[in-house]
Amino acid sequence: MKHDSNLRLLAHLQITLALLLAAFCAWHIHATRVLNRQALALAQSAHNRRAYDLLLTASIEYAGRQPAIHPVLKAVGVTITTNAAPNTPKR
Repeated sequence: MKHDSNLRLLAHLQITLALLLAAFCAWHIHATRVLNRQALALAQSAHNRRAYDLLLTASIEYAGRQPAIHPVLKAVGVTITTNAAPNTPKR
């Protein structure tokens, strides 16, 4: 029985392509997992930032009603400025 060199070449080519495809699939799965972890970390960071902003806003509003909290806010680095208009004489 005579072995055909073209068939052998096609068989090697098919095996090589199958291995390359398996490597690309493994890389794609790895890259997808990395991107999912990064997206989760980004979403968690955005959530924490929104929660921090809400807490800071609520603390500043509370400081307007309860001035005893001003030293605590200053201790953590929050400066409170008032946007009240200066006293204007009545006409």
